[in-house]
Amino acid sequence: MRQLSSDIASYTQTLRLLGDHGTTHIGHRTVRRILGFARPYRTEIAVFLLTVVLAAVIGVATPLLAGRVVNTIVPEDGRPLAPDAGRTVIVIALVIGALAVLSALLSLAERFYSSRIGEG
Repeated sequence: MRQLSSDIASYTQTLRLLGDHGTTHIGHRTVRRILGFARPYRTEIAVFLLTVVLAAVIGVATPLLAGRVVNTIVPEDGRPLAPDAGRTVIVIALVIGALAVLSALLSLAERFYSSRIGEG
């Protein structure tokens, strides 16, 4: 709890130092200059953004699939289990496992491209 209040105090102090709470307008020349620095890393930035988007999709898909498993195991309105419920659960579990492996690989790719872009 002490750490949390210290972090909040530090954040509040930073906002006060900014004065306008970080809403400074960035000029066109500054944006062009930043884009000039980023130009050599266009491919890396594109791959990095793609890995981030794919990781986000997997992050959303996994709980949805887990919910489908629960709905398959616990049918609504007291209906009996479907005859292929066990097979459905196994297939979904395998997909969730594959997504976990893919997510780990995407995390490695994100770190690689992030450091490559950030450190040149």
